Amino acid sequence: MSEAPLRVVFPSDSYREALAAAAAMLPSRLPRDCDDAECCELLRVTEALFVRVARGESALDLAIGARLGAIAKAGPLRLGYSSIGDYACDRHGMPASTAEKMTRLHRRLQERSLLRAAVWEGEVSARKAEVVLRAAPGDDESAWVTRAREETVRALESAVHSEDPEEIDDHARWVRIGGSVPPELRPGFDESMDLAGEALGARTSKWRRFEALCQQTVGTYGDPTPDGGADEPAGADAGNDAQALEEFLEKESARWSALAQPAPISVPGAS
Repeated sequence: MSEAPLRVVFPSDSYREALAAAAAMLPSRLPRDCDDAECCELLRVTEALFVRVARGESALDLAIGARLGAIAKAGPLRLGYSSIGDYACDRHGMPASTAEKMTRLHRRLQERSLLRAAVWEGEVSARKAEVVLRAAPGDDESAWVTRAREETVRALESAVHSEDPEEIDDHARWVRIGGSVPPELRPGFDESMDLAGEALGARTSKWRRFEALCQQTVGTYGDPTPDGGADEPAGADAGNDAQALEEFLEKESARWSALAQPAPISVPGAS
C-alpha cells in the first residue's frame, strides 16, 4: 500500500483507458429526481473530464508532426507521394496545409527545448507556441514561455508585434475578405477558376487563382476605383472589428477559469 502509484502518461493506452473508465462512471442521462447539488457535482466532474481530454490536443499535434516529419525526411516518394501534404491528404484525410503546419511546428520546436516541453505537457497550446516562436530566441525563451502559460494568444501577438514593429506592417496587409457570386454568373466564374488553375498549376490554391483573375481584370479594364485605390485600406475597419471581437471572446473565455486545472501531462519521448 505504500508503493507510489504508477503515473499514467499521455498519449498511451493506459491514459485512454483511464479516461474511458472515468467516463463510464457518468450516467448517460440525468436522474428524474435530481437536486441542484447533485447536478452541480455532475457538471463539475464532466467538465474536469473534458479538460483532461482537451489538455492533450497540442501534444497530439506534435506527435503527429513528428511522425510526418520522419516521413518527410525519409522521402514521401517511397510511399508513392510527391509531398508530405499529398500523403496526409490522401492517406489520412488531413488538409495538406495542416500537415505541413504540424511538421513545421515540430521541426522549429527542436531548437526551443523549454517551449517544446511546455507544449508536450499541455501547458502551452500549439497556437501560442507558433506566436512565441517568433520571439523566443536565446535567453528570452524562458520569459516568453512563462508568459505563454498565463496570457492569451491575442496578448502574445500584441507583445510580439511590439518587439518587432516591422512585423506589424507585414501582418496588417493580410485582410480576410468575402463575397458572393450570383447563380447566373457562377458557371462562368467556375470556368475562369479552372482556366487559372491550368495556367498556374493544378495544385494552385483558390485564393491564388482568384488573385490571378483580379490581376487579369485590372490589367484589361483598369482599376475600378475612381482615384486608383489611394483611399484608406479597405481592411482597416475589418481589422478593428476583429480585434474588438477577440477582446470580447477573451472576456467570455475568462468565465471558464473555474474549470479544473489538471496536472501537466507527461508525454513519452519529450526529451
